[in-house]
Amino acid sequence: MKRKTIVRLLRLLELVLLVILPLCGLMWIRQYFNGRRESYGWSDAIGWGRREERDRPQTGPPFDQGYVVISALKAYRAKHKRFPSSWRDLVPDYLSAMPPPGWGANEWHYESDETGSSFRLSVQRYSDTAIGSWSYFSQGEAGAWYYDNS
Repeated sequence: MKRKTIVRLLRLLELVLLVILPLCGLMWIRQYFNGRRESYGWSDAIGWGRREERDRPQTGPPFDQGYVVISALKAYRAKHKRFPSSWRDLVPDYLSAMPPPGWGANEWHYESDETGSSFRLSVQRYSDTAIGSWSYFSQGEAGAWYYDNS
């Protein structure tokens, strides 16, 4: 009796490993070659997630307010040759106050790497969980918005 149960579990595991995971991978590859180079995680690859949020035009909250902060960060970098270690370094010389995102939990999260060559500015959809957040990743002068629904 136990042997039959173990065999069934092994066959189920085999089904997952040989059929379902490669299928998810194929969907991600299809999205990649159809022009969507961003990765939104496995939940997006198999059709879950907030597509209406991720695919909306990047204007209005939090983007407009985000670009104000990003411009201040780039001005800081032009003067100091690195991004600040904290967004508080921007006030009052580059921003009179940190503008609220106007979206989600309405609070910016900022972090830069140790060398000050890149930063991440993000806002979460909900204050009690990290699920659903918009982030702007910058490496030097280049950067892009990214929606994380995982």
